[in-house]
Amino acid sequence: MLLSLTLSDQTLLLRSIALPAVVRQKIDTAQKVDDALHLTLSDDDYLVLTQHLTMTLRTIKNPKTRSTLEHLLVRLTDQHETQQRDAISPPHAAEYGSKNLHAIIDKLECTVPGWADFKFQQMVETLADKLPITNKELADRAVGILAARHDKISRPMFHGLTTEQVGALLSNDWTTDSPGLCLRPDNLTPESVKDTLIIKRAVAFITALGDKGTRATKNGNLNRKFVGGMLDQLDIPACDLQYIRHYNKVTNEEDIFVLHELRLWLKIAKLVRLYRGRIVALKRTRDILAQAEWPILYNALFAAAFQVYNLGYRDRLNVSDGFQQSLAYCFKQLACLDEGWHDIAVAHERCILPLVDAELARLPFRETNQIVVKKRLLEPLSLFGLVELKFDEQAVGRRAYPDLVAFRRTALFGRFLGFD
Repeated sequence: MLLSLTLSDQTLLLRSIALPAVVRQKIDTAQKVDDALHLTLSDDDYLVLTQHLTMTLRTIKNPKTRSTLEHLLVRLTDQHETQQRDAISPPHAAEYGSKNLHAIIDKLECTVPGWADFKFQQMVETLADKLPITNKELADRAVGILAARHDKISRPMFHGLTTEQVGALLSNDWTTDSPGLCLRPDNLTPESVKDTLIIKRAVAFITALGDKGTRATKNGNLNRKFVGGMLDQLDIPACDLQYIRHYNKVTNEEDIFVLHELRLWLKIAKLVRLYRGRIVALKRTRDILAQAEWPILYNALFAAAFQVYNLGYRDRLNVSDGFQQSLAYCFKQLACLDEGWHDIAVAHERCILPLVDAELARLPFRETNQIVVKKRLLEPLSLFGLVELKFDEQAVGRRAYPDLVAFRRTALFGRFLGFD
């Protein structure tokens, strides 16, 4: 490296510090250019010089001499750091046409095949291979730039989303303006949600409870008489209804899962409760009904269903927390699709994160991913009118619970779910 000294610096170093002969000779024979001395030292010689300077400072009592040596040490250190920051070897500087690390990494992103698919460690290793940097400070800066960029690169494994976006979706609470998913109930109108299946069923249920509610069973469920009276008010498909009545001579709440789940969601949303042996609607719930404030009811039920309720209860597979924790990611992937119909396989492929896929693979069931996506994502979303489902045409109207084959987003999806 090349350091710049004054004549007084040279004199001070030669007289005040006990230096090795090799370093002293280099200082003594420094080349004079204009009014400065150009001192060329290796990194090892520079280290020896600064170490001796530091040791000498501890022993000097004269304040003036001490201050002069301190200023000299600072100037030498500043010069060294400046040169080290710019120290890219000439062949590589010539190859890339710039000493700017951002420009060099831009070049790598454009020229290295598969760069966007690389894991972070692969990027660091590729940078080290393409641009050997011996200076640790400069290397650390390059790694820092890579780390910042790594999180902003669109990832094929995330179907075009960046690591930063996925992190925001997984950590967001859905109710703030921070990056990720944000529920937007203010965008809803009574007309936009009143015809959704969840609102129709909730209104029918709350209306049936009336002011006094209904008697609960010993386990806190709805009694058989109330369940029997609700069967024809829940908009259950005819074949499904026929199936239920055929296999259940008496109908308990658990036999009508749509009713059982609805009561649980209303309970979680604190819209109904068990009071003195009766299941009753709270006063604020009855007020919502009286004033037709469907967006309030809709938002409360959505939060209960997707943020609190264990959606794994719908498929009765072993609990897999990863999928429910990644629901915001699933919603975002659905939002990225076009507005047409999509085969159910598209949802299987896009909505399951790699780590969640590994978690589901450990469950001892066949077609676990398909079941989970259908039961925990698409079917609940369809209840809220956010997606429309298409079933096997040959089975619709002929047998209960036909196979789901396709889906598409509705206009309500974009209105209610916002992504930043």
